[in-house]
Amino acid sequence: MRIITYNLRQRGKREQWLGLESESPDLLLLQESNDPATYAATGPGRWRWQQVSTARFGSALWSRSGTLEPIPVPGFEGWIVMARVEGHAAHPAPFIAASLHAPGHLGSYIATVGRMLDALVPLCTGCPVVIGGDFNMATGRRDQGEPLVTTPAERRVLDRIESELGLIGCWQAGNPGQQLPQTLRWVINPLTAYHCDGLFVSRSWIRLLRACIVLAPPHPAVISPAGTAMSDHNPVLADFRMNGASHTSVVRRPGSPGRGARTG
Repeated sequence: MRIITYNLRQRGKREQWLGLESESPDLLLLQESNDPATYAATGPGRWRWQQVSTARFGSALWSRSGTLEPIPVPGFEGWIVMARVEGHAAHPAPFIAASLHAPGHLGSYIATVGRMLDALVPLCTGCPVVIGGDFNMATGRRDQGEPLVTTPAERRVLDRIESELGLIGCWQAGNPGQQLPQTLRWVINPLTAYHCDGLFVSRSWIRLLRACIVLAPPHPAVISPAGTAMSDHNPVLADFRMNGASHTSVVRRPGSPGRGARTG
């Protein structure tokens, strides 16, 4: 199963959709997305999208197969879109998926993510869970010597994700000992390696993780054919070998514009 999270940056362009499709995803978790009907190609799959009350965009889930049963998250409509996925070809047993975008108008980002966790904990029961999105805070712990520092407040939130939700961050699980790569190319500070986008999954899935990479420029989901950036975020992709699932996937190294080696 291949899962991608991506902040589209207040839009959703057909070029972005085609760029994501080149990675053969099974599940997409999108933020700052318009109604997917405005940009997504027709074909198989199920959408769940909800607009935030203060903007024209919202968060979205897309599943290549199966059904999406909505799970409301009161107080965070459009900022968290959540569903119970059943009958997915890559993982037929039920699991819960959530696309999360931490807003900035409710106070500090870190405090807001904490309140989001308060709302999510009672909903994430009974089956595996995957949560991905733009947390607007570090989604991994930085070691000493890295240019940026994971603050104590960020560490407390990451501890809660592990202890209360039972979720593990995919990037650091798949890339132990490596520095956190850039997922946000902030307009006024485009070189700093902000790592605010991430995927977290239940412990029962993390042992099935094959790879987790950041799809950096010039990836076609990020850079248009004309050479301009379509988002200031980089997608994060996690690839899992699910029990009993037959899936041929493409594992590409970060920044590579072409298709990588196929693994079975």
